[in-house]
Amino acid sequence: MKNSINLDDKTREASHAGSWYDAEPEKLNENLNNWLTSATKKLTIKLLKAIIGPHAGYRYSGSTAAWAYCNINPDLYNRVILLGPSHHTYFVGCGLPSCNQYSTPFGNIQVDQIEVEKLSEKDNFILLTKQVEEDEHSLEMHLPYIKKLFQNKVYNALYLLYYIRHKLFAQSFIKKDIINMNEPNN
Repeated sequence: MKNSINLDDKTREASHAGSWYDAEPEKLNENLNNWLTSATKKLTIKLLKAIIGPHAGYRYSGSTAAWAYCNINPDLYNRVILLGPSHHTYFVGCGLPSCNQYSTPFGNIQVDQIEVEKLSEKDNFILLTKQVEEDEHSLEMHLPYIKKLFQNKVYNALYLLYYIRHKLFAQSFIKKDIINMNEPNN
């Protein structure tokens, strides 16, 4: 194995809850409901392959993110893949989660450990520490929306953090079929 993986029951805590968004589930649910209700479904495409959402604190971006998430029908998906920038740690390539679940005020989201294991064998992938994951906010800002929309539906979740100065890595990421966007329900 190229990268050593130890996913022993490690939970990435919702480290930005209470400051970047509400930590109280009732208040957070109220905020998300209000934003999702105010957002209008504009897309005629049923099966979205990707959305681009903001990753600032909800005070600044919560309502904007709702415009992307209101167009998702969770019944059509079996996999959620998040790809976000690293703001605090420099590395070349793409970081994989070392945690096997991510905490949200609504409950935990399981990480697809099988896919993490597969990707860890490929070039340009490194395993992040729990501390690096918890310091970073870019992916965490999406987790409450994902947990709310998908609730208890069974799906595979994969979280990838990257640090690059240009889009070449993201383009090669898709082109090399590391993530097969043609696979149904991805």
